[in-house]
Amino acid sequence: MKSPRALLVLVALLVCAAPAAAQTGVTVKPSANAPENARKLGPLCRADTPSFRLWWSDTPGAPGAVGGSDGNCATLPVVVSELALTAETARLRAAGLGFGAMVGDGPPTFLRNPGLLRTLGRLGPASRGRALGGIARSARGSFLAGLTKKQRTRVLRGLPKRLKTRVLADVGRAQRGRPSDFVGGDRRVDIVIDATGATGQVQAQQTGLSPCRARVSGRTRTFVSSWAIVLAPPADPSPRSVLAHELFHVAQCNLGSGSGTPILVREGTAEWFAAVAEPAGYPGVVGPTGSVSNGNARAVSFCRNFDPAGPGTSPYLSWAVWEALDAGTAPSTTVRPVIAGFPGTAPVEPDAAAVIAKVGAARWAEGLRAAARAVCGTQRSPSGAVTFAPDIRGFIGGGVTPASVGAPAVVNVPAGGVSSVGAVWSGSAPSVTLTLSTPQAPAEALLPSVVVTTRAGLLTPVIRNGAVVVDIPAASRPERVAPVTIANPALAGPVAVTVTVTTP
Repeated sequence: MKSPRALLVLVALLVCAAPAAAQTGVTVKPSANAPENARKLGPLCRADTPSFRLWWSDTPGAPGAVGGSDGNCATLPVVVSELALTAETARLRAAGLGFGAMVGDGPPTFLRNPGLLRTLGRLGPASRGRALGGIARSARGSFLAGLTKKQRTRVLRGLPKRLKTRVLADVGRAQRGRPSDFVGGDRRVDIVIDATGATGQVQAQQTGLSPCRARVSGRTRTFVSSWAIVLAPPADPSPRSVLAHELFHVAQCNLGSGSGTPILVREGTAEWFAAVAEPAGYPGVVGPTGSVSNGNARAVSFCRNFDPAGPGTSPYLSWAVWEALDAGTAPSTTVRPVIAGFPGTAPVEPDAAAVIAKVGAARWAEGLRAAARAVCGTQRSPSGAVTFAPDIRGFIGGGVTPASVGAPAVVNVPAGGVSSVGAVWSGSAPSVTLTLSTPQAPAEALLPSVVVTTRAGLLTPVIRNGAVVVDIPAASRPERVAPVTIANPALAGPVAVTVTVTTP
């Protein structure tokens, strides 16, 4: 794996080189092997970078034409140029994290015929040459490409030089595969840019998709192909973080991930990669009405109630835990082996408990605490690369009955997850104290799992009289509210934490 310094140098070089690599596009011929449903966009254009092929419609008025389309494929719309650079940068970032393979199509399959190999081994050079000469060139190349180097040397020994040259050329073609064998025409990863959802594969509720195809034999899963589709409405910013997310699914597919990989791993690590690869584009912006979206919404949702075994988009929220687990640690011991550790062909997805067990309960608990401190306390990702809008603090702890003076709140924290509640008081109180306790864990275990924040920053909990206590400083009492986030300190099951607000 390349050092962080070497990776930064490569990315810097790429920033200069990638736009030039995709400065112009070409008109796609009807005979081209376009990705699935891409032709629904209208007349297609394509631009190539070293590792990717981008497909879009450049005809104004076409069903899925992107913004800036002018009917001239050679002139790239801005969104195409930006996504080309995003893709190449993401590939380098994935490689730096230990995910070396990111290709669109697997290597070609080869013919396996042990009986033919034994027969050829018994023949002399002349008879062997005649036998090989009688086999169709494509079949001959595929058969010989599937042999070991030692087996191939034995089969070709003694053949006339001219025949040997011709046979080795067949082997080379078989090993490369034919363009018609691959989605998009070669082994680059294909990216389809759909402005309106015309492909039928992306929409406002699902802005990206990465099909993953594989051959399955028993418990063995062999990568066949993968590509990415992203929604890019003309009025919206380029979907850089969406593309980074989908390209990580391509890397997962290359690694053997499939239906047996838990969704907590698949979607959580893809979100983690989007935050790592596109730190500027991941959070998004806070809307003019104070609404939150993109990474800001993920941060709020994680703090409010992250249940790793929950339905819907809950697994996506685990991105912060994966980032905390990976931050400052060799990637080869964290995210990658967890993805590779689940068989891709299991008939049902293992539950969150199986994922936590694979990571290790103690490590998951520490990652959970680090994620809660960073995301819910300082509004940053665990690595510090992503900064969330300060406005999100007002959403944390919302949606549930707050803890107030004389009315404690019981916060139910899911196993392996976090929950939040707001603590409220009168702004004129001379002192404010928050007390937290649970019968399921001692105060010593609960202490590092409590995150309380004011506008001035994180507060420091202490243990007093057998409970976790947080004193609100005088400068923060006029705020009259403090979000309280609790990471599950036990992991074996949910815990119920009582939050009490007291004033003199």
